[in-house]
Amino acid sequence: MMDKKKSILIRERENDLEAIDENKDGKVYQDVIDWNVISDKPGNCPLCNMKLKEVSLENAKKNLVKNNFKVK
Repeated sequence: MMDKKKSILIRERENDLEAIDENKDGKVYQDVIDWNVISDKPGNCPLCNMKLKEVSLENAKKNLVKNNFKVK
């Protein structure tokens, strides 16, 4: 069983996508399995090690809401 890792990429509270989008390009990187893993930079998920996928803020919000995560 995988231990839940601590990482600033793992969003456990209400997600403020505009704040996560530090460079203000309207895009973030999101894991397609662990939807609450979101970054403004490319990288891998600290939970499953999958490559984060670049998505628009609108699509990131849709993914979060569809998977029962809170969005600001």
